[in-house]
Amino acid sequence: MVTEAGCTTNEFVTYTAKATAKDGTELTDTTASIEVPDTATGHRWEATWDWASDYSSATTQFVCQNNKDHKESPTVTVTSQETTAAGCENNQVVTYTAKATAKDGTELTDTKKDIEVPNTKTGHKWEVAKWNWAADYSTATVDLVCKNDKTHEVKDVEAKVSAEETTPATCEGNKAFTYTANAGYDGAVFTDKKENIPIADTATGHDWKAVKWTWAEDYSTATVELVCQNNEDHKKTITVNSVPKTVKAETCETNRIVTYTATAEFDEKTFTDTKENIEVAGTATGKHQLTAFEKKDPTCTEKGNKAYWYCPECGKYFSDAEGTQEIETDSWILPVIDEHAWTFTEVTWAESTEGGYAATANFKCANSETHTTQAKMTVSSETTAASCKDEGKTVYTAILAADDSPDKKEHKDEKTVTIAKKAHTPDAAVREKETAATCEAGGSYDEVVYCSVCKAQLSRKAVTTEMLGHEWGEWTTTREATEEQEGVKVRACSRCTATEEASIPRLEPTPGGEGDGTGGDKTGGEGGTGDEGGTGGDNTGTQGEGTGDGSTLPEEVLNRIRVVVVAGGGISYVRDVTCTGKAIKVSKTGVDTGALKNKLEAVAQATLMKNAIKGEKAAFKGSNVKKVTVKTKAGKRLNVTKLKKAGLSKAKIKKLKKAFASIGKTKKERNILYKKLIQGGIAQKSVKFKKLTVSK
Repeated sequence: MVTEAGCTTNEFVTYTAKATAKDGTELTDTTASIEVPDTATGHRWEATWDWASDYSSATTQFVCQNNKDHKESPTVTVTSQETTAAGCENNQVVTYTAKATAKDGTELTDTKKDIEVPNTKTGHKWEVAKWNWAADYSTATVDLVCKNDKTHEVKDVEAKVSAEETTPATCEGNKAFTYTANAGYDGAVFTDKKENIPIADTATGHDWKAVKWTWAEDYSTATVELVCQNNEDHKKTITVNSVPKTVKAETCETNRIVTYTATAEFDEKTFTDTKENIEVAGTATGKHQLTAFEKKDPTCTEKGNKAYWYCPECGKYFSDAEGTQEIETDSWILPVIDEHAWTFTEVTWAESTEGGYAATANFKCANSETHTTQAKMTVSSETTAASCKDEGKTVYTAILAADDSPDKKEHKDEKTVTIAKKAHTPDAAVREKETAATCEAGGSYDEVVYCSVCKAQLSRKAVTTEMLGHEWGEWTTTREATEEQEGVKVRACSRCTATEEASIPRLEPTPGGEGDGTGGDKTGGEGGTGDEGGTGGDNTGTQGEGTGDGSTLPEEVLNRIRVVVVAGGGISYVRDVTCTGKAIKVSKTGVDTGALKNKLEAVAQATLMKNAIKGEKAAFKGSNVKKVTVKTKAGKRLNVTKLKKAGLSKAKIKKLKKAFASIGKTKKERNILYKKLIQGGIAQKSVKFKKLTVSK
């Protein structure tokens, strides 16, 4: 059995001895609990520390880690070690160490490193390193260095400078000042002085004044005495040569007059004295300086003069070149002559207020060009009239008679005024180089306009004319149609030798019609065998069916009726609806509207969709013409222009042309048919339908 050792107690052990006999008997012996010396573990201390705010003291508690109940609070000793000394701008830095010893002798420590100690800065102790003065001592700065730390420097601390004059300026000496500089920094004031500094160029200089001039007898030199106004003890004497200037030159009778000027320069100042109008004795020449004036004859505006001489030196006039005969002023003048010498210069023309032109002769005086005069001239004119071929002109002739002329001479001049050509007068246009149109080719000619006055050509225009187209005559049957074969017919153009041949459809057998209409005071007739069915009374009964040739309209008539139906009412009249025989009769004075109506209905129902609308099926597809209305009024004709206004558009005309393309046998035939039906008929007798409508 073992009792474990503690911090301060040894381990206790109980020992057991065991032995076994030969016979297997086992015997044991156990001792009491035996203390094992030097087996105590000892304390394993850990400390907690509590420092004062200024780190001057500390307390601690030791706790054994082997047994938390074991605690001690030993006394703490605090020591310090400076790690950074206090400086001008930084506090002292210290490391503090706390040490405590347990009862068992265990020593524990705690350290606070690099603790800054407040308010321990030493601060700067500034002293002057150097003063910096401006060249003129008006400003100054100071450089400072710290006594505690020479690395601490302040440069160019600005100083306040005051100046005090210590020596005043004199004529030759500059003034002097003492300058004091005071600079404040970091609570301290630093002072420097520059004493008795002379100021360059401040000497007052001499203020010289000329107090006396002394001239030589001949005025060639002069001496001046100068005294300084700043200091009367300063004096100066200077002698200079004078400068003469002739004021008035010597003349034949008088001496020269001269002004003498003496100029002395000293100390950048100039001093001057003058002796004016000094007569220089013995300088008169004794001889006149004569200027000659030639003789000049007088004019109508200017005076003349005799020949004379003048001496400007003495101001006298003489009548001879030697200057011995003196004369009075203006005695040489000759009076003005009161007469002009006129000469002719030019003629000036101007438009007259009364029409035409007026002319004026101009003169000037030979004695003076500024003297001028004028004379009105007599003007006549002769005009040549202008035409459309030539310009005209008016010639004006101006004459000034000698008796009316200032120079007593006759003068003549002419002026020509051009008159613009007249405009041409166009005559009626005439045809030239004409080529007549034919049935198959167009013609041409030049349309020319000439001036009716001068016959000049004014314009020429080429004109073309359309071809005439054939003027077909009536069809002539050359072979009659039968039920077995077609017939043949021929027609000829009345303008040329062209002919056209066409077939006549074979005849179809038709039973005779039986008239059942009644009207007026007559009854319907028997079925006809000729051209028409029976009619009753005065032609107002119902149309009976015909027999024989009249039962079917000829192909020519059918084609023309188809055109009318295709137009859909756009064409408002039909011309030349004719045929051979008596199947249907249309005349100028009237129309059998009932028979025509029946035939048109039959054509519309049986033929329209088959023949007339080829190429136009899209326009009439699904149409079923059930009713045709025809109205007529004798003597009324509506022309194509009115039809267009009534609603026949270009598109309808185009469709109409396409319809014709399916009717005629040839293109030529179709063109002729279109032209005849739309622009004019082919028969002498015709009827005009006022209205033709087709409805479904």
